[in-house]
Amino acid sequence: MTYKLGGGLTLSREPGTTRVTGETCSGEVSSGLRSQWRLSVDGHPDLLFHDTAWRTAERDVVTARPSQVPMMPKPLSALLGRKRSGVRRLAERGRLHLLMAVCLILPDGEGWPRQKWCTADQLLDVCGAEVLEALNGHGVSRIDTREAILQEDGRQRNRLCALLDPDDEVAPVALYAVTHVVPILRHVGWL
Repeated sequence: MTYKLGGGLTLSREPGTTRVTGETCSGEVSSGLRSQWRLSVDGHPDLLFHDTAWRTAERDVVTARPSQVPMMPKPLSALLGRKRSGVRRLAERGRLHLLMAVCLILPDGEGWPRQKWCTADQLLDVCGAEVLEALNGHGVSRIDTREAILQEDGRQRNRLCALLDPDDEVAPVALYAVTHVVPILRHVGWL
């Protein structure tokens, strides 16, 4: 199945899964099942993502580093295999959701990917309305502050996070693509 993200971007899941062993976002060594997703960018080489569901009940998404890396600008190639994003389960009002942090990945002055916590307005400015609106149709039900979603009142209360539909397998991958890859694609002129 193909999922349109707008702006000439489409996501599709590759068939099958692969058993992997590695370290989860929380630092535990575990085994898990990895599915692979393909982000097609009109007129440019495809990018691959790994979506791993660990036996610890953790899940994460990362841009894959293929064995043969096609020609691409440094800010984009520097992202391959880096800036993994964790996905966790959250029970809210008797319903299960998935929760992901929402931050932007932008290249620094030397082209290395850097994480930037952003506001909703900054997210809109960097990613664009069309791409953000496409997330609603792919299982991203809400993006808001940790205070609004989790009722946190600590130092991180103003950081954005997203509630995802656990039945929509594309949701974490789509959110990752939009927040981690789209800003770099715009920076290098691929969008």
